[in-house]
Amino acid sequence: MKQITLNEFKLRALKIQAKHGKTKKIRDRAKQALNPKIVSKTKPIKPKWKNYGEYLKSRKWKKKRERILKMFNYRCFHCLEPAYFVHHTKYSDWGKEKLEDLIPVCDKCHKLIHNL
Repeated sequence: MKQITLNEFKLRALKIQAKHGKTKKIRDRAKQALNPKIVSKTKPIKPKWKNYGEYLKSRKWKKKRERILKMFNYRCFHCLEPAYFVHHTKYSDWGKEKLEDLIPVCDKCHKLIHNL
C-alpha cells in the first residue's frame, strides 16, 4: 500500500467533502478550500433580532439566561441574594455573547449596576 503525505490526505478529504458533504454549507466550504477563487454560495448570516429587546424575548436568550442562573445556583454574583436577572457585562456582542460575559444579579444589584 502506497503511503501518502498529510497534505495529500487532506486534499483527498476535501475533495470527498466537496462532492459528498452532508450539507450544502460543508460542500461549499470544501470547494472554497480547494479553490479560494470560488465565492461561497451560502448566504451571509443575518442577525435574527432587530433590537436588544427582541433578543431578550428569544428562546436562545432564555436558554442562556437559565444556564447562567443554574451555574450560580440562582444566587446574585455580588451579594449572594436570590438572583432573577442575568446582566451583560458587555453589550457590544449581544446575541453572540460568551457565558463569561454574563452574571446573575438580584434586583437591587441590577439597579445599582445600571445607575452607576
